[in-house]
Amino acid sequence: MTTILSKDLVSKWIREKMEQEYSITVYPQNSEFGEKFTRWLTDNGWSFDVNEDKIVLRGKDPIEMASMVLEIRKKGYFVTTE
Repeated sequence: MTTILSKDLVSKWIREKMEQEYSITVYPQNSEFGEKFTRWLTDNGWSFDVNEDKIVLRGKDPIEMASMVLEIRKKGYFVTTE
């Protein structure tokens, strides 16, 4: 098998990506966020800030953040990335 990129280069790139902080903003469906949704976030190990009518989630793993976006959208919430 031919190697296109060296393992060291790829490992360095992954480490750099994991050092950055990523955030997503979640907006409620109709009114306020329910206790069930915020408990679900907490139970899944997410720390978040509630600002007025939105929740901001932060994390360092871009793949985990992308998975969370998909799960939240399935629940019917509007999500934006920053």
